[in-house]
Amino acid sequence: DRRLERMLREFYRSIAEVEAENIRLGIRLGIFRDVDPLVCAYAHIGMIERVALAFHSERPSLAPEALAQQLLSIGYEGLRRR
Repeated sequence: DRRLERMLREFYRSIAEVEAENIRLGIRLGIFRDVDPLVCAYAHIGMIERVALAFHSERPSLAPEALAQQLLSIGYEGLRRR
């Protein structure tokens, strides 16, 4: 259904724009390296969406709080050693 597809695109775009603005601020403050904020925002959304779907259909091995912490760490720190 084209109307539903459009609504979903607009929904994800609005979420991505909010995330991208936060990333832009982080770049200006020197917290984040220089990346394309919108690409990064969509990458974060995709990562969270896929993990949530996988854990919803399986028995989760992590508590929701631990899962959220893992996603935040991966999303903002990557796989870099601490």
